[in-house]
Amino acid sequence: MISDVLVKNVFFPLFERLSGYDTMKHLRELKKSQWLPPEEIKRIQLKKLGHLLKHSYDNVPYYHRVFKDLNLRPEDIRTHDDLLKLPVLTKDDIRNNYSDMIAPGTEAVHFKTATGGSTGKPLNLIRDRRHFGFVKGINWRFRQWAGWDFQTRWVNLTGESFDDVTFSRTSKLKQSLIGTKLPLSSFNMSENAMQDFMTEIKGYEPKIVRGFASALYILAKFMIKNQIDSIRPDSIITISETLFDHQRKTIEEAFDCKVFNDYGCREGWVMAFECPTHNCMHTASEQVIPEFIRNGEHITDNELGEIIVTDLHNYVMPLIRYQTGDAGIPTEEECSCGRGLGSVKSIEGRVHDFILTAEGKLLPGEFFPHLFKEVSGIEEYQIIQRTEGELLLKIVKGDNYLDPDLDYITRNIKKYCGNLNVEIEFVHEIQPIGRFGKRRVTISFLNNSLT
Repeated sequence: MISDVLVKNVFFPLFERLSGYDTMKHLRELKKSQWLPPEEIKRIQLKKLGHLLKHSYDNVPYYHRVFKDLNLRPEDIRTHDDLLKLPVLTKDDIRNNYSDMIAPGTEAVHFKTATGGSTGKPLNLIRDRRHFGFVKGINWRFRQWAGWDFQTRWVNLTGESFDDVTFSRTSKLKQSLIGTKLPLSSFNMSENAMQDFMTEIKGYEPKIVRGFASALYILAKFMIKNQIDSIRPDSIITISETLFDHQRKTIEEAFDCKVFNDYGCREGWVMAFECPTHNCMHTASEQVIPEFIRNGEHITDNELGEIIVTDLHNYVMPLIRYQTGDAGIPTEEECSCGRGLGSVKSIEGRVHDFILTAEGKLLPGEFFPHLFKEVSGIEEYQIIQRTEGELLLKIVKGDNYLDPDLDYITRNIKKYCGNLNVEIEFVHEIQPIGRFGKRRVTISFLNNSLT
C-alpha cells in the first residue's frame, strides 16, 4: 500500500486534477468560507442564486416558461422569501419536461446520477464535472469534521454490491493504488455474515466506519450481544436513513466513539453533516439553499417542515426549489463551534415515512422506535401503510418475546393513531428496501405531504 504521505500530498490531488474536478481548490475555499458570519454566507447564497436564475431563464426552456407563465423575471427573486413566488419542482415535473430541463450545448460535459426515490421510479439527473467537483469539496470538508482525511482507512457498510459497478475507470485505479476502503454489504446481516465482518474490520483497523444507520445499528447490537470490544474507530458516520436516538446510543456504546450523522441525496448533493460539537447539523450553505415548508410557507425556528432545495451549482440541469421528499427541523440557534453555516436540529426522515392517523394527521416515523424501545422481546419490526385506515406491522420475535408485548404495542398504536386496523405479520427477518439495501422502519404508500 502506498504511504500516507504520498496519498495525502501526491496521489489524491493528482487523481482529482486528472478527473477535472478541482476538488482540492474547492476544499481550500470551503474550509475558509465555513467561518464567515451568517449574514455574509446568506449574501453569497443570494449572489449565486441571482446568477443561477438568470442562466435558467436565458438558457433552460422549462424555467423560461415558468417565469413567463408567472409574469416574473429573475430579478424579482431577491431574497430567500422571494423563492416562494416560484413553484416547487417535483420528480414528475422533471420526467414530464426532461429535455426542456437541460441547458442546450452542455451535453458534451454532463454525466448522469440516478435516484430511485420512495416511488421506485428511476429518475436520471444531469450534472457536469464542475458541479461534481464542488460537491466533492463539500463532502471532504464535512468528512474532515469527523477526522477523515484522504489517507484514512475506512469501512463502508452500504449496498456496496450495486455501487461498485458504477465506479469510473479512474476511481477503480485510485482505489487499487490507494486502497483505503473496505466495502461490506448491508444486504446480508446474518449472524455468520456479521461474524465475518468482525474479522475483516479487526484486521483492517479502520479509523472511520461509515454506513446505513440501520445496518450499523444491527451490527452494533451484534457486537454488544457477543461482547466484541476490539473494534475502536475514531468516528462513525451514518448515512441515507433517519438516525434515531436509540440507534445512536447503541452504536456509540458498541464502537466506543461518537456518531456523525450525514444527510445527502442521490440527486447530487451532500446537504448537511453533524457538527463536531454534536449539537446540530450544518448545511452546505455555499452549495444549496434549503427551505423548510409547511402549508406553502416557510416555517419558523424548531418546527417540522418538508425540505425543498435549490442547488446553486448545477447549471446543466438546474434544480430550483426541488422537492426532496424529506422532512426536518431547522434551528436558528447559534452553534458554539462558530461556523456561520445554516443549522438543522434534526432530519426526521422521508415524508413517505410518516403514518396517516385515523384523524388525518401525520405521525412521524420516529414515534415507533420510541414505542418499541420499551419492549425487549421484539428483535426487529416494520410498519407499512398501504391504504388509509390500515397498518401492517411486521415483527421478528426475540428470545424474550411475550404475548403481552404485542398487546402493549397495539394498544399504544391505537392510542396515538386512532381507530386504525392493525394487521400483525410475524416474519423471520426484515428485508432491505430497494436496490441500495436500506431498511426503513415505516413505509407509507399514501400521497402524504407537508406542503
